[in-house]
Amino acid sequence: RRLVRRLVRRSNGPTRARTIDLAVACGLVVLAFGCGEAPTPEVVDLRPITVAVNAPLADFAQTLGAGIVEVERPAPDGEDPSLWRPDADTIAEVQRSELVLLQGPAVEPWGVSIPLPTARTRDTTANARSRFPTGRAGTVHRHGDGPAHAHGGNADHAWLDLGIARLQARAVRDALVAIRPEHEATIDERWRALDGELATLRRRADEVLAEAPPMLAAHSIFDFLAHAHGLSIETVEWPPGTSLDGGLLGELGTTAAEHGASILLVETELDGETRDRLAAIGLTPVRFDPLGAGDPDGREFTERMNANLDRLAKAFASGDDAAPGDGSREE
Repeated sequence: RRLVRRLVRRSNGPTRARTIDLAVACGLVVLAFGCGEAPTPEVVDLRPITVAVNAPLADFAQTLGAGIVEVERPAPDGEDPSLWRPDADTIAEVQRSELVLLQGPAVEPWGVSIPLPTARTRDTTANARSRFPTGRAGTVHRHGDGPAHAHGGNADHAWLDLGIARLQARAVRDALVAIRPEHEATIDERWRALDGELATLRRRADEVLAEAPPMLAAHSIFDFLAHAHGLSIETVEWPPGTSLDGGLLGELGTTAAEHGASILLVETELDGETRDRLAAIGLTPVRFDPLGAGDPDGREFTERMNANLDRLAKAFASGDDAAPGDGSREE
């Protein structure tokens, strides 16, 4: 206490010395009177859950961590995870989770606007930036009454570049080993098998898409696919859930003629009337599942991507689309 009084009396000296002395004095006061009353860090009641924000990450985590970790994907089946907005209770559950697997920069708007535990959060595309397409602006659009947005400038649908998908699987492997080091050998064995499957899938994609003609797309989410395989894909925004009106049909016809395209990539099956109207302007719709939303049939990432390649291979060979009814809609 005498030292504190001495330091306070010296506060009439130079400004720098006065500032230092007062700081020391305050520190001594805390030591002298408040040692037993300092606030204790909040203890978080962690949930032993790995949260994966989209279907590919959930699939990788379940494949690598079966029987080791419990995996949750909070976005409902059929909803684009990059547009989904969780409620307050879901956010609280995510914040208390043992591990949170994110897609990448700015993909999950809620992941930017709410505090997430840095030490328990993994950006699964952190090591894949060099594979990103450059100048990704995207076209601003909306789905029904949803928010205006553009699929550009971030890692949205980056898994459609299967080289990035492999890096994401590796990132999931590393994150799981970090929280379950005692299971490293098992996780590693599973990762090698998964990496082999993804490598085989990438080789098949290279073969199917090697001679791909120019195509149109009804949604601007295929830039990673195009960049990975050198594809020529021109987007005419046709928001999912909206009808094919005359103006849009005319725009599709004009763009198809300018681009030399006869195939239109769509995210969901179209009814017969719509297909006939597209056929009249020389376009064959081919469903390409973006894979981000959950699959109601429980199919895994590689199976769903192979189905996409099957439909494209058939369209390239004959101009026909595959049979309808083989997957969920993602908006």
